[in-house]
Amino acid sequence: MAGPAREPLRAKLGAGAFQGLCSLIAVVVLIWIVLKYFMVPDLALWEPPTAVHNLPLSILLLLFIAVTAAFTPCSPASIFASAPSLKDSAHDMFRFTRHPIMWATGLWAMVHQAALDSVRGVFFFGDLAGRAFSYPHL
Repeated sequence: MAGPAREPLRAKLGAGAFQGLCSLIAVVVLIWIVLKYFMVPDLALWEPPTAVHNLPLSILLLLFIAVTAAFTPCSPASIFASAPSLKDSAHDMFRFTRHPIMWATGLWAMVHQAALDSVRGVFFFGDLAGRAFSYPHL
């Protein structure tokens, strides 16, 4: 949740309740996406080559590194950070993005979308990639 409503809502609800509300919204949206996945017809669109079919497995280590980086205390977006300061110079992965989990999710979704051959995959993984890459302040 971002934008001008974030801070007033966080001040009104408190940090814990605000984080709980954001988590609840994320879970509801994920459930909605999964339910929509099963509503879309399972029609084949293409036959991915073997290299593309194995692409998700090939980049999995890179994505795990990105997800792990998001949970380190030096991450400016981490909930475990003591007091991240925007004045500190960015280092490591954070020179490219403040939100490595969003990048990992978006890349994971894109390679899965390419590796799957169905309309369902395009809708599900395309939606997931779109949401991940449209996250504010990437």
